[in-house]
Amino acid sequence: MKLALWFVVLLAWTAIAQGQTSGAGNGGGQEQSQMNTPPDSTFLKPAKSDSAGSTAIIDSCLAIVTVDSLDDGGVSVMLVMRKRAKVFPGSISLTTINPDTLGTWKPPLVHLVPTGFYDILLHKEGFKDIIKRGHALTNRRDSLSFSFTSLQHQREVFGTLKWISAGVALVAAGASLYLHQRTTTYEQQYNDAVDPAEISELRDKIDQSRSLYKVTSAMIIPAIAVSVIFWVVEITI
Repeated sequence: MKLALWFVVLLAWTAIAQGQTSGAGNGGGQEQSQMNTPPDSTFLKPAKSDSAGSTAIIDSCLAIVTVDSLDDGGVSVMLVMRKRAKVFPGSISLTTINPDTLGTWKPPLVHLVPTGFYDILLHKEGFKDIIKRGHALTNRRDSLSFSFTSLQHQREVFGTLKWISAGVALVAAGASLYLHQRTTTYEQQYNDAVDPAEISELRDKIDQSRSLYKVTSAMIIPAIAVSVIFWVVEITI
């Protein structure tokens, strides 16, 4: 009877010990899984070890690009990688690479990309392209604000500047012609004058007219050149 009782106690103790050992093993596996899980599994991707065996905390991230809800569509986003980055405990490793175009997408863009520094290009038909150079894409959630400039608006601005420059050239040419004629008239009067006071006055008028003529005539060609430049920009936008 005592032998049977001791046998039952031995079986019970063995079962309890096995249960505790099994529970500890499951707990350790769960902790390891949590250690390997990134802080935000929807944003980061577990990194691999480098050649030295050090494990990077981050080597890829989720690029999220959205467009204002008021936008009528037609925007495309291009990501061009300039530098690759890996974040290690206490340090960051940067590697300059040849520009690598990852692709072009239509927003909303949600794409897993390597961490690094990127040029972000936004294109919309009828608007000036927007380029954000050297922007870091890491595990940090941030937002960029972009404002598209209408190409039609730019054409109107350069068109206005074109006509202003042409107007300046026209006014300068007219003023030069008038001053040249006035100088000729003063010179004729000067040649015919006999009164010393009148001669002195006409000499001053001639000098003044010649000085103004030099200024206005010097403005004609630059104003025409600027007008042509604005016209070229206007038609090439």
